[in-house]
Amino acid sequence: MPGDTSGDPSDDQAQFSEFYAARRDVVRRTAYLLCGDWHWADDLTQLAAQPANLTPIAVNPTPPGTGLWVSGFVQQGRYTGVAVSRDNGRTWSTHVFGKDEADYPTGVNNQQVGIVTLDGTTVYAVVTAVQNDGKNRLLVYRSADGGLTWQRGDRGHEPPWLQHGERAFVTADGTLVVQTVIENPAEWYAGTSGAFTKPAPTTGLEHIDQMGQPVQLAAPGVYTAFDRTAVYTSPDGLHWTRRQVGPS
Repeated sequence: MPGDTSGDPSDDQAQFSEFYAARRDVVRRTAYLLCGDWHWADDLTQLAAQPANLTPIAVNPTPPGTGLWVSGFVQQGRYTGVAVSRDNGRTWSTHVFGKDEADYPTGVNNQQVGIVTLDGTTVYAVVTAVQNDGKNRLLVYRSADGGLTWQRGDRGHEPPWLQHGERAFVTADGTLVVQTVIENPAEWYAGTSGAFTKPAPTTGLEHIDQMGQPVQLAAPGVYTAFDRTAVYTSPDGLHWTRRQVGPS
């Protein structure tokens, strides 16, 4: 719904519409819609209470009851991190990835992190790091205690880097599936114990092409995805059914 945009940046060639997140008491101004693309207001996600040592940039969609998860940067983008709140944004627990890792990528000019979980206890963070030397990395972290502590995946079995490779989802049996190629044929890596290999144990997603959004868990037992020509649904994230979408 439109809101008060007084004092906000304007552009004579575009109309800005301000949107408020569902949790309006937690996330105040989240984004502007400009010519069909999303832009963060002032490049930041403004929270009612800021997490310590983290500049939030995105709210990560997770199932209800699993906490409010935000991702962002610390130390002017040198590292990335996540914060979780269990009380609707009043207090936060923050974790920084890479700060104590000798082999964490250096010379990074862009980083993104995606958070996925089914229950809020076992949580995965998928970090993509774009380096100036072109040796880009995709790092997977796992927490078994709701984000208090994290362990990095097997360094010898990391999925290959891909822009937007932080797109991932957790299947009903607890397997983390990471998408590393968005065009046909799609490539999916999977793992639960730190080693990620392909192919993932999924069927029905082999020919998905140019996904519009990451796989979503819309409700318990309702996984959804879509590309330019079809909608895909699954009861468990493993077995998928393709439904052709034709012109209306």
